[in-house]
Amino acid sequence: MKNKLDINQMKAVHIDFKNVMICAPPGSGKTTVIINRIYYLIATKKVDPKNIVVITFTRSSAFDMKNRYLSISNKNDMPFFGTFHSLFYNILKKHSGKINIISSFKAHQLVKNVLVSYLDSIGDEKVKEVLNDISFFKNTGNSMESFRSKSDKAVFIQCFNAYEKYKTVNNLMDFDDLQLKVKKLFQEDKSILNYYRKTFKYILVDEFQDCDKLQIEILQLIGRD
Repeated sequence: MKNKLDINQMKAVHIDFKNVMICAPPGSGKTTVIINRIYYLIATKKVDPKNIVVITFTRSSAFDMKNRYLSISNKNDMPFFGTFHSLFYNILKKHSGKINIISSFKAHQLVKNVLVSYLDSIGDEKVKEVLNDISFFKNTGNSMESFRSKSDKAVFIQCFNAYEKYKTVNNLMDFDDLQLKVKKLFQEDKSILNYYRKTFKYILVDEFQDCDKLQIEILQLIGRD
């Protein structure tokens, strides 16, 4: 160990169960536990760093965690640190080639252009609400008929169709598409799925409670024997 840990933190670092969820309040040292867990797996259990994936929900958190790990380890022993989206981007790029992501500015503009046809006043919060609904709809896998949007359903459908059509015409993806396409790739190509099952033997997810349904399904696909 590279940090002084209390008895419960030590248990979390040394646990040998296949699936473990650590519940702890803010400021209790969750990141310290994750860093020491990685160090323990590599230094003591002799796990190959390429078999470890560390997921965070922001790039800044991934950068911070990576630097904290570098401060206690050999720089040659480097697992993957990043967001779900960066991981999925790398997977798709390896198997599907070049990927172009729609800019947040363009996504905002597309939705706003539809909304101005229906509403007198359009604020940023309303546009964000619709974009969040689009993301939520795509990740739930529900039908459009059963989906309950926060805005008027007919207006939401117009926004959704304009947004998706623009991406299709311009060969663009959004972050939700990355998740959907990775899940589809794993379901349709078992050889690729088995490759990542063998490669990603240890998956550590910071703030796991923030995972959406699709992210959990992908984790289950990879983690299943």
